[in-house]
Amino acid sequence: MTATGGTEPEADLASTLPELLLLLADMREQWERARQELAGATVEAQRSGAQVDELTEELEATVEQLRIAEARREMTEEYAEGLKAQLESLRRAYDEETAERDRAGQVRDAAEAESERLRVELVAAKDREDEARGRLNELLSSSSWRITQPFRAVVDRLRHR
Repeated sequence: MTATGGTEPEADLASTLPELLLLLADMREQWERARQELAGATVEAQRSGAQVDELTEELEATVEQLRIAEARREMTEEYAEGLKAQLESLRRAYDEETAERDRAGQVRDAAEAESERLRVELVAAKDREDEARGRLNELLSSSSWRITQPFRAVVDRLRHR
């Protein structure tokens, strides 16, 4: 026992009690600061989490827009390929049509040349016919033709027997 009536460990405890109380108060302050820092960090983490969520949503929207743009690009490429094929088909058809027009022009030119040749030949034939008719008319109207008529009739009868 001690002079104060207590035991020595109690005296040590009584002398260290104010130190312990100060230490406890200091620990409470540290704990409160740590709790406030944790609360601030939690709020900051929540804000960061919200920002991450917003950025994630924006990223997902951007990815979706990229998918749509890629699909449109693919469709546009397919459409362009179809247009190229149609254009090539039209070019071939145009070339064939042009060749056909050229052949038709050549046939038309040949027909026109033949027609002109036949017109000239027809005019010449008509002129020869008119000339022959004139000579025939002269012959038929000539006196020698009339005089020889009875002899020709006899010759015709003899031929047809």
